Amino acid sequence: MWTPALGRRGGLKLERKEVNVVLLNDFEEFLKRNNLFEKYTAGELKCHVCGKSITSDNIAMIFNSDGYKFCCDNNDCIGNIK
Repeated sequence: MWTPALGRRGGLKLERKEVNVVLLNDFEEFLKRNNLFEKYTAGELKCHVCGKSITSDNIAMIFNSDGYKFCCDNNDCIGNIK
């Protein structure tokens, strides 16, 4: 994935970043492999930003920051992930 960044002189340059992806078809298997499936089915996995329960219909991203964290598909939440 290429992301824009400012160069030393203020010009735009591209930086390459590696991104791991979990496809929606593999979401439940990912949860099972990481011992999170029971929390998911109980509605205990929450959006890191707004606290809304994560479902297969509203999951936008998973990121690792001292453990897996989840973000729902609300644009305000997505915009607040740094």
